[in-house]
Amino acid sequence: MISPPVSERVTAPMPAFVAEASKSGLRCVALETEAAFRELEPMWRELSYVATNRSPSLQWAWIWSWWSTFGVKCPKTGRKGSPYIVQVFDESRLVAIYPFMSQETSWWTPCLRRLRPIGYSGELEPSGLTEEALCLVAPGYEEIARGEVLAHVAAQIRQGRWDCAVVRQLNLEDAPATVSNGAGFVASQKIKDGPQAVNLPETWAAFRKQLTKSMRDNLPYYPRLLTRAGHTFEVVYCQDSGAICEAGKTLVRLHKLRVFSDVGQTHQNYFTHAWQPEMLDAGFQALAREGCGFIAMLVVDGNPVAAQSFLETDSELLVHYSGFDPNFAKFSPLLVLQAEVFRRAIEEKRIRKINLLYGNAQWQKRWSSNSEGREAKTLLLGLRPLAILRMAIYMVLRESVAFSRRSGLRRRLQRVLDRRP
Repeated sequence: MISPPVSERVTAPMPAFVAEASKSGLRCVALETEAAFRELEPMWRELSYVATNRSPSLQWAWIWSWWSTFGVKCPKTGRKGSPYIVQVFDESRLVAIYPFMSQETSWWTPCLRRLRPIGYSGELEPSGLTEEALCLVAPGYEEIARGEVLAHVAAQIRQGRWDCAVVRQLNLEDAPATVSNGAGFVASQKIKDGPQAVNLPETWAAFRKQLTKSMRDNLPYYPRLLTRAGHTFEVVYCQDSGAICEAGKTLVRLHKLRVFSDVGQTHQNYFTHAWQPEMLDAGFQALAREGCGFIAMLVVDGNPVAAQSFLETDSELLVHYSGFDPNFAKFSPLLVLQAEVFRRAIEEKRIRKINLLYGNAQWQKRWSSNSEGREAKTLLLGLRPLAILRMAIYMVLRESVAFSRRSGLRRRLQRVLDRRP
């Protein structure tokens, strides 16, 4: 088995939530210490079992690993981080949790004083290996809870506590409401498609039937191609502590081989510094202990040629970051690996949805995926002169970094730093 059966996993009782929120009476309570954040674990787990969005990346093991790696102290700047966890209550019922963080800065610093969601990173922050919005909202409270959180955060912006704040939320049903400007701040909202997802039938054979003909033909073709070339291969699942550690190192190595190869399309390097492999190891060690995360490798002739990490819940599998040896590109090694993982997930674990993260890449579309929901990302900016100046500086720096990425300059520089020809 890839992981323990559903009946053996760490679970929490499912609380009863009302179907619709009242139009008033919600209140926000903020937790501002790491100890209070840590004590929130039981409530986070409880709410995660009924939340509208139950993505595997919303598991406590993953979010706490992120905080421990990127939040406590920024590995890039060395600045200490402070949690700001907003709980939303309807009377005594906890109906939403929005985890934020900020970094310690002086009032006179040119650095932007930001309140940003845990798990979120921009062009100037260390990549946190988390693409999805990390917030928990009970069904029926999606927009009213978000509105209360926006009002709560906007009040802090008006008081000058932060220059700006970002609020992210994935709505699986209705389109997110717009946000109006207010006294002392301006609001800007960006709506984008949610992650690519595939809803699965009960059998592998039924899943194959819903794929395109070319994809159905490719599934057996590439394994046969490996065999005809004289190779032996197998898919190995790594989930215990020692195996995760070694598999993570292999994944990072193969990821960089893929990034810096001139074969096929170019890919973004998600492991530019030591802190990304540290997060990968910490996160998957924690998930593996609960049977909710693993790294799969395609081993050909005794050597790993492709690797991919996966997060999971009782019914959903999230396809995380990957890498492969470009020398085996003609065998489509990631397709071979993913097909075997998906087959076993459907047949042995009753997985009913595959989460392929955000994007519109060909590898996502080949599994007949569709965008699920709409994500609203709202920026709140204070109108104080220093806040506006710091935002201007931040935007110039961010666009410079973004340009270097789009132009390929950053990739070439990283290639030199990694000592690759």
